[in-house]
Amino acid sequence: MPIQSGSVVTLELSAFDEDGVAIEEEGTENEPYNYEHGLGELPPGLETTLEGLNAGDNFEVRVDPANGFGEHDPELLIAIPREELPEDMEVEVGDWLPIEMQPETAEEGAEPEETEVPIVSIDDEAVVVDLNHPLAGQTLTFRGKVLTVE
Repeated sequence: MPIQSGSVVTLELSAFDEDGVAIEEEGTENEPYNYEHGLGELPPGLETTLEGLNAGDNFEVRVDPANGFGEHDPELLIAIPREELPEDMEVEVGDWLPIEMQPETAEEGAEPEETEVPIVSIDDEAVVVDLNHPLAGQTLTFRGKVLTVE
């Protein structure tokens, strides 16, 4: 059965940056990656490549930012005033700061979700965090194997 919209798919999946360095490796023997095709759970360029593949098929695709996790948007660098952080909180560039965000698709009145965002700069007035996806702006190569299609 080929992968199509609504298919529940299990993959071995690895992602690599432009230098060929592994970014994340999911779908090892212990942890296959499961998703429902057509819901936008994967980058568009990867999902398009998987369309029509069958269990047992191997794949490799290079995905540019526009078809991956998007371009890096400087408007998503947000300054959080220091006075909004707990006084005793020590932060450093590279730390991940827990924040509450309202999901774009949430219904009105829905509870915000807690997430962590990286701190990219700090000064006396503010802590600047990056709300971009961590892989935004990167061209990635995805390799893997389709394990099951239901």
